[in-house]
Amino acid sequence: MTLMAVSLPPRPCGPEAHLLEHGGLEMRATGDCGNRERQPPGEENLVEWARLILSPPIARRALKYAVVVGTVLILINHGDSILAGDVGRTEAVKMVLTVAVPYFVSAFSSIGTIREARATMVTRK
Repeated sequence: MTLMAVSLPPRPCGPEAHLLEHGGLEMRATGDCGNRERQPPGEENLVEWARLILSPPIARRALKYAVVVGTVLILINHGDSILAGDVGRTEAVKMVLTVAVPYFVSAFSSIGTIREARATMVTRK
């Protein structure tokens, strides 16, 4: 897969905004900051994502959402199997995945919000 740079509309920026991180992509300002190109995430971004996803506040929040949403989805999708006592290995794996999906959606959403807020703070300095 080939990643292409995408030009973004001009935004106000200053010298401190030379490198902005936004939503898992780096926005590198060029020249007068009028032309930005999205670059694929580098290793430093992946390290930051890993650090954030393992941080206690994000993990706690994601776990709360996963338990509530996952339980509701399990009851909707597998309630009949649970009541019938017909829960095999395949059903159990599906139930674990049913809880994992809202966990990661919540965690990724939190990380994206944090990174976007950081990028906005850098541009406002």
